[in-house]
Amino acid sequence: MSFIAHRPESLEYVVSHILRHIAAKCPNTQAPWVLLGMKKDLRTNEKKRARHERLGKSFASLERAEEIGNKHGAALVMECSSLEEAAGLKQIVRKVYDLAVDSTSTDRRTMRQRVNGTHESPGLLASVYQSCVLL
Repeated sequence: MSFIAHRPESLEYVVSHILRHIAAKCPNTQAPWVLLGMKKDLRTNEKKRARHERLGKSFASLERAEEIGNKHGAALVMECSSLEEAAGLKQIVRKVYDLAVDSTSTDRRTMRQRVNGTHESPGLLASVYQSCVLL
């Protein structure tokens, strides 16, 4: 799931809508998920940052993204800039791929449990028969 670094409301939208939608449609999935901030260059480039701030706009903070990721069981919280970090995008794809194939490193709670902050067991076969693959 992604948010845009120069639009804090996009980060809050992940929590208020996207995670809740996935929990409703795929409540028992144990698939790992990644929270990815895009357009990081708008925050790190001084010229772009100053222009954004002159317009009275704020940025989504990486700390807030990490807080959301930790609270809702994100396997990774990262930021990137396709404009300034073309090589970094390969690294992100590699980390996500490694995460997808390494089932031992993921949060075993269901998506419903992650969104609601609970830890009850969904049952042995619940995630096998009612899982979703999110790409």
